[in-house]
Amino acid sequence: MRRAVTVADTRRIEERADARIGVHVRRLAYGALLPSSGHLVKAELFRNLSPAQRVAGTAMWPVTRRLMIRALDISPQAASESRAILESELDWLDEHLSDGRQYLAGDHFSRADIAVASLLASFARPLEVPAFQAMVSPPDLAADCERWRERAVIRFVRRLYRDHRAPRMALCAA
Repeated sequence: MRRAVTVADTRRIEERADARIGVHVRRLAYGALLPSSGHLVKAELFRNLSPAQRVAGTAMWPVTRRLMIRALDISPQAASESRAILESELDWLDEHLSDGRQYLAGDHFSRADIAVASLLASFARPLEVPAFQAMVSPPDLAADCERWRERAVIRFVRRLYRDHRAPRMALCAA
């Protein structure tokens, strides 16, 4: 039996993903990288800047880094809090998928699926995004990726990338 996709279901999941998952994925990732590996963040943030922008950014990086740490409330306690909140959200999403549905908000691919998949992709590391395969994660993040690897929602994210991104990438390459 098909489940009808409702705009309300889609919006509710998308907003929850943005408000709860996105915030804590960012805090967990930056919390693992900024204190000890800020150079990796800097390199990624400055990748496509003009030479002049890169010079200005490099000069301001120490202040920018400190402001990011403060704005994201980065601390060991904050990382534990974000990890616990993400675990709770992953539980909620796993439960949501436990009835065997193919998509989060019904029988069709929707913005809710895109929101969740994009926010959790760095933990799912889909093969269709080569940058994830090349990423070196700090030990805490690598442990999270490994611990969450077989969760239903993480497998769901990998399937979405395989089913919905790979065919379009092949068309673009042709």
